[in-house]
Amino acid sequence: MPTVPSLPSGSHTSDANFRVVQLPPENLETCASCNVFKPKVRKNCSCGQVTYCSDECQKDGWNVHKPSCGKFPTDQIDLQALYPLLACLVEKSHSHEIKPRHKALTKTVVSNPTPGNPPVRFSDGWEAAPVIFQRRPSRPLSDPFCPDARWWPEGATPRIREKLYDRIRREGYVLPILTAVCIALLAEVYTSSSSHEESSKRRLRLRYSTGPVADFGICSGKARVTTQDRLGYLDMDSKSETHGQDPEDHYWIYFRTTRGEDLFLDCAMFTFSMNLVVQPGLCTPRSYGPSFSESVPAFFLEREIRHDAPSLHTERARRSVLRDAALQGAVQRSGTKAGFTAKDDDVFVAFMRALARREITATERQLVAALTRDHALTLRGVLRDEEWKRYPTRPETAVIADPVELVDYDERMKAHADALEKKKKTEKKMGIKPRPKHS
Repeated sequence: MPTVPSLPSGSHTSDANFRVVQLPPENLETCASCNVFKPKVRKNCSCGQVTYCSDECQKDGWNVHKPSCGKFPTDQIDLQALYPLLACLVEKSHSHEIKPRHKALTKTVVSNPTPGNPPVRFSDGWEAAPVIFQRRPSRPLSDPFCPDARWWPEGATPRIREKLYDRIRREGYVLPILTAVCIALLAEVYTSSSSHEESSKRRLRLRYSTGPVADFGICSGKARVTTQDRLGYLDMDSKSETHGQDPEDHYWIYFRTTRGEDLFLDCAMFTFSMNLVVQPGLCTPRSYGPSFSESVPAFFLEREIRHDAPSLHTERARRSVLRDAALQGAVQRSGTKAGFTAKDDDVFVAFMRALARREITATERQLVAALTRDHALTLRGVLRDEEWKRYPTRPETAVIADPVELVDYDERMKAHADALEKKKKTEKKMGIKPRPKHS
């Protein structure tokens, strides 16, 4: 089993307090018994480390594999069941005290930027739905911030006001939030426990269908978003304009199985009025309490969706979190009583800088540092208490839409289905093979 070498001696704590990163194989393309390459039938062992091409090979190879398999008894959880938990971590991040509160949430909105209204061109050429806001004497800044009629008088209903409020509240800082979630996943799922922690007798590994997850990390690129679904801001008090979240600078999580199949989790499309949410229910960490949101944004691009729907993303680059040597070193040290250190924060910033190809702000640094620690503790509790064992295999999803978005909804969905069917027939006539559906 691949592991990260131990850190050099002479550090501030003993080696016994360091975690060991335990990486899954990058692929399972060879039968562990007869060595046939890319067998038609693959029987993966429950540990996710080896595969066999038949019952006979599995039986013949068991005596060889048994000692290492028994050393690391393994449970597996499907991404389909796990992704609501990750979406909860992202949602929790938006309410962290380090993330700046948007000015539009502290004043009164005097425009109507709901879908269906035309976008405008700002002075620098940015086109978006305008959110115009100003301070009114009747609303002191000391008031609690909530999406009521004082905040947005033109909001037709409480539901419409709440949706715009959440679109703004969930804007920005996507890269540090996703980086923190992925590092916490690496630290708590893909390492051994340090000596001063309560060690579990079994480890947990990720899979999708029958394929173990071989890698995960973050993609950068752009999302396909219309100008009317973007937001732009005009502060009437200071006469200043600012952009909303930029779909040209977008980030999402990827997972790759040992069979080379990619799955994507995008939790940052709600601000663009793509209102697909998951209802986490039992997947909500117990530490978040009963008042946590009943629905959180999550667009899980799993096999069926990727096969049938047009892509919303154009990927420019990706960086692995699971197989990043510097991040592996950081999570090794997280097993000490000191936890993550300022030097580890430098590693997090370097990762983000390499992916974003720009300098990382001081606020982004503070946020990724705080969130990584918070999410690691949350995941540690979930694993320790085995909360994941109660997760439903198929979480409930929903769409939070404005009334205007529901006009002719059934007709538009039928037209979309007809277009997909026409596309499939055209590709068949042209001899284009459909993307394979991995088992």
